[in-house]
Amino acid sequence: MSLSLRSANLQVSTITFEETNAELSYATHGMFRYFGKLPPSVLRYLIVQGLKIAPGHSPFVDLMVGSGTSLVEAMLLGVPNIGIDVNPLSAMISKAKTTIIDPSELSACLDELMRGLARNEAPVGQLRLPFSPCQPRDPGFPNLSAHSSEDALPAIRNLDYWFLPEVQAQLLRLRGAVRRLPRPEVRNFFLATFASCIRRCSNASPRVGRIFHIDHKETPDVYQIFFRKTVAAIEGIAQLARTAKTRRVEVIEADARATGLPANSVPMAHMHPPYFALYRYSSDVLRFEMAWLGLDRRATASKEIREGFKTTDRSEYYSYLDDLEAVLREAFRILLPGGVISVVVNNSTFRDERLPVVEDLIGRGENLGFIIHELQQRAVLYQQASYHRSAREDKRTDSDYIIFARKP
Repeated sequence: MSLSLRSANLQVSTITFEETNAELSYATHGMFRYFGKLPPSVLRYLIVQGLKIAPGHSPFVDLMVGSGTSLVEAMLLGVPNIGIDVNPLSAMISKAKTTIIDPSELSACLDELMRGLARNEAPVGQLRLPFSPCQPRDPGFPNLSAHSSEDALPAIRNLDYWFLPEVQAQLLRLRGAVRRLPRPEVRNFFLATFASCIRRCSNASPRVGRIFHIDHKETPDVYQIFFRKTVAAIEGIAQLARTAKTRRVEVIEADARATGLPANSVPMAHMHPPYFALYRYSSDVLRFEMAWLGLDRRATASKEIREGFKTTDRSEYYSYLDDLEAVLREAFRILLPGGVISVVVNNSTFRDERLPVVEDLIGRGENLGFIIHELQQRAVLYQQASYHRSAREDKRTDSDYIIFARKP
């Protein structure tokens, strides 16, 4: 795909990352399947390359942190970092993936959770707990087997269509037990692993971002799915604890257009915005997880980038660009002189019309004062390339673009 760039001397180089998804699930990267996220190897590359240009080493700031992939990579590189996202679910998952908790404490809590759930249920199956039974709990530790009458089913339209009745019952009990965990960091970890099970337990396809109804051959066992996901997440936390070179991480729930960070304070920022007309996160892709966690999807959607999901209105493209420009303006404000922002973005289509997102975004960035340092085309491989990146489902692309831009 050729670009008609406003920067006459800017050349486009090509870069490829060969790792498969299975090879990129180290540390806590596999805790939650976040559709549309960048592979860890790409984020590591962006941080390393950006900090070679930037006037300082930290903090690295991700303006749209998603599920926290960049923060984990920054921890492994020893770079103190800040993640920002307007979606409370993204903030929660990012905190869970970057908060190092003693794995033995998490294992004991999981053991207690499973025993509490089993006491008031028919047998949950032949669970093999890899942990020794936990010590007698503190008298102040809540009785996880108790059912809370305050628990209510989520406000999901056609709930029975998307979740079988027995699945709803198990999710309610599991959610109630997790919410009663006493320590906030531990509770947040288990809420994240609970959220990671929602799509798997629903009647929605677990392998694509868009939500399509499927029929299960067998009723999903919520507790088994939660148990296995949590065991893997605990192993990920243990690996992160061994390999992280810094634990200086801050996650902020805020709008990328108004971060609240001081002006001229950041050497490097990053943004990976939603691609135009591809996903709407709170209203679509993450709607089940947000509903089961009691998060306000409507309020979140009102603050998200106007990405033109399923739009038939050509003018929404300009609203999308306006929102991205506002994020770039905020990035320009918080960056140090000489600071760098990396942007991963792609072009799109409206009907059969090509929308020059990359060129238009570069032009708006230059109008704000950014100097484009480098532009690269990234080949997208394996399963990452299986979904479309445009307003047309038949318009697929096997690449996107990486922009490095400097503040003078």
